[in-house]
Amino acid sequence: GGGSGSGPQLDLNAPGGYPGEMALLQGPVGGCRDRLSVLLEEWPEHPILCQLAEIADRIIGLPLFSPIKQALTGLELLLARAQVWEESAAKRVSIAANLEACAMLATRWRRAEMRSWPFLLDAIARKHAQRAHRLWFSLYGLLAGVGLNLEDAADDPETGVATDTAMDMDTAEGVEAEAVH
Repeated sequence: GGGSGSGPQLDLNAPGGYPGEMALLQGPVGGCRDRLSVLLEEWPEHPILCQLAEIADRIIGLPLFSPIKQALTGLELLLARAQVWEESAAKRVSIAANLEACAMLATRWRRAEMRSWPFLLDAIARKHAQRAHRLWFSLYGLLAGVGLNLEDAADDPETGVATDTAMDMDTAEGVEAEAVH
């Protein structure tokens, strides 16, 4: 892990995913699916039970290298739909005990997402600073390539805009330097 609190720091949208985290689905969702199978034997055509079983099957069937966000969305959907069952189910047919482990995993991943935000935002800021850096040299090269003398342009009303652009680029370079540090 990393950061404050317990648990991992994760990018839930990471393309390669986190296979170790995805494997954590098998126990809670598998247990929920087993309980649903027992209930479906008693009520084979019940629409809510059939829908819950289908959602659980899709979650369990996700490849280990899927982004966690996919699994989390499925878990949250399973938990939300299960509430409909729980609101009308007798205690003997409740799936609340099985859902608790699913809710704990969803909470774990949401907390990890919250801990990861500062690092993800820093990475985005660095990416934009690098782009600004490359843009600065491209713009400078473009202006230098046309033989524009920025000092002389300040005296010429027609090219005064170039001076403004040069000052903007100097400001952008200062902002870029602040963003990198």
